[in-house]
Amino acid sequence: MYTHHPEGIKVAECVADCIYLARTKKDIGLIIESVKDVYGYNINQACDEIRQTNRFDET
Repeated sequence: MYTHHPEGIKVAECVADCIYLARTKKDIGLIIESVKDVYGYNINQACDEIRQTNRFDET
C-alpha cells in the first residue's frame, strides 16, 4: 500500500499556493512571506547548502 508522506503533501500545497498567488498577480514579497510564515521554509539557502543536509531515501 502506498502512503503519502506528510512533508511531500506540505510541499505540494506550498507550490500550489505559490502558483496561485503568482497567477493572481500578487507581489513577490507576499509570496516569499507566505512560504516562510505559512509553511516554515527557509528560502534563503542556496541549492548547494540544502544538499549538504538533505538526503533522499527511496525505501
